Amino acid sequence: MNVTEPISLPKSGCMRLIRNRIRRQSISRSGVHRLPPRILLSILVFWVSVTSALFPAGGQASAAQAPSGLELQVQAWQRMLAAQDAFKDWAQADADIQALGPGTHGWMAVLKTDGRTVGYMVIHAAEEGGYRLGEYGVGPNALFDPASLKKSLEENGLLGTKGTPYTADKLYFHPFAAVWEVRIGSDLYWLDAKTAELLPFDRSGWEKSRALLSVSKEEPEPFSESVSLHVGKTFDPYDKLPWMTGEPTFDAGNGEKAQTRLRGGLHLRYVSEPYGQDVLYALPVIGFRQGKNGRLDLALDMAGLRFVPFRELARLGRFYA
Repeated sequence: MNVTEPISLPKSGCMRLIRNRIRRQSISRSGVHRLPPRILLSILVFWVSVTSALFPAGGQASAAQAPSGLELQVQAWQRMLAAQDAFKDWAQADADIQALGPGTHGWMAVLKTDGRTVGYMVIHAAEEGGYRLGEYGVGPNALFDPASLKKSLEENGLLGTKGTPYTADKLYFHPFAAVWEVRIGSDLYWLDAKTAELLPFDRSGWEKSRALLSVSKEEPEPFSESVSLHVGKTFDPYDKLPWMTGEPTFDAGNGEKAQTRLRGGLHLRYVSEPYGQDVLYALPVIGFRQGKNGRLDLALDMAGLRFVPFRELARLGRFYA
């Protein structure tokens, strides 16, 4: 039987092999430190310039600062409306876009010029993607205005003399069920989001009324350029009370009769009871805007001009002459 003898190297050869391997590893690991300081400084300056270009102040990539799809859509609607005299203050306004509240899939854009509020828009997410414009308004009293809310709480004696702390949440079901829910200590209060008026609810009453409400699943019609805009004079809707005297409602049809009446300078009232008999809104209808695609929005005088889609108005209330 043949036995293979182990091969042995001379000790001096082993030592040379080990020394050479250690020398090569040492060079590969520490060779960079042997670069001249001037070259190292050039590499450092180049690296800083590249990272500064890719990640500007704040650590965000420059691409992240591009307008979102929602912002671009709001800007397009803003330009479309600003071309008309009633919305001329919108031309140079900045839009502050805010979430509208839980369960709405919507936003509100508050338009400001030099810190002064000039209008607002309510935006809804569309099922097929993109966005739809709901109601919109002109003037300093935007929907969900924090300053108006605080003023109303003070006038109703709810904040005391030392400015009692409070929290306020936005709830938006539809234009006439848009409320602030305010918590002061252990107490809850509800105020209209447009007028900041205190609503007559306690906790149990609100729960009963809320059961009548639901966020509309019907999307607003697409918004398009205007073919007609009319805004008349306001009036007191309570100078007569047809909803209490049993007079018949005004048949607005598909909206054409309402436009004809408003063009003729005749009064048109709108009444809605979103919470049943607890709250009744009676508002003067003083104008309209119609788009090229046929969408009709009526203008209500409610702490400023408030344009609401006609289909939404027909669903939520009734008209009187």
